[in-house]
Amino acid sequence: MSGRFSVGIMQPYFFPHLAHFALIAHTDAWVVFDITQYTPKTWMNRNRVLHPNGGPNWVTVPLANASISITSAQARVADMAGTARSVLGKLSHYRRKAPYYEAVVDLVSGAFALPAGDDSLVHLNLAGLRAVCRYLDLPFAPRICSELALDLPADLGPGDWALEIASRLGADAYVNPIGGRALFVLCGTRPSAGVPGPAPAALPDRPVGIGARPVDHRRLDVERARELARLLARQCTPRSRLVRGLQRRDQDRDRGAAHRVKQKKGSRTLQPRACASSSPSTSVCVRRSPLKPAARTRSAMSAPNKRTWSS
Repeated sequence: MSGRFSVGIMQPYFFPHLAHFALIAHTDAWVVFDITQYTPKTWMNRNRVLHPNGGPNWVTVPLANASISITSAQARVADMAGTARSVLGKLSHYRRKAPYYEAVVDLVSGAFALPAGDDSLVHLNLAGLRAVCRYLDLPFAPRICSELALDLPADLGPGDWALEIASRLGADAYVNPIGGRALFVLCGTRPSAGVPGPAPAALPDRPVGIGARPVDHRRLDVERARELARLLARQCTPRSRLVRGLQRRDQDRDRGAAHRVKQKKGSRTLQPRACASSSPSTSVCVRRSPLKPAARTRSAMSAPNKRTWSS
């Protein structure tokens, strides 16, 4: 990114997953995209942690005006203090067994510590981003789209919003998750806006307009990724493939340990063959079962009234 001013643009989510912070790590400026229609019951106002008995446990931020008729910028939290107590309460069962419990509690508490009277959902989610970035020592320069007075055209298509905003901010590179690559025209013109289209890093011979560089979050700095993994493993965000991998590893390890203990308890040494003989030249041999007592056998060569039993 040397010599270029890059911008990342995403909706405000409530403590988002790893890829969100990987995107922040690859940008010079961050725009909180809050001018679109609000959609209830999305990751903007809820998340999940692990339940003490297994399975997901929903953590929700109740809104006072949840509706599709408002924009994200207009969403208001019904009870900020009560929501903070509820979220922290659902994390409390990790107190004794999670080494990063205090760090997560500090992050969540800091996010809810908004100025008195501020009940904006966007400000709450932005405070959460700031808290996590501060913990990771990650540079973070956010801008709220609704407060920039950009006067964007109303007829922009899905792939035009981000590039239009980046252009208004004077950026020469827009960084987007690799999964959204199909939204953008890789060369030529943007149909709805009629301006030069983006030139991805894969096509350096076509530096037309704003460069849209998709970023694979797996290329995030290793040390930062490890630290973030430790944090998110305790936050237990299920959408993160990294966190799910850590959970599966722990489950496999626990199952393996339980299997070894079970084998140790159920294993018995196979005893040698026990032989009973009625004469020096004949014998009847029995292999003892580890679970059943030794079987009694009668020697075929013994006298009719004389019985020989194996010991």
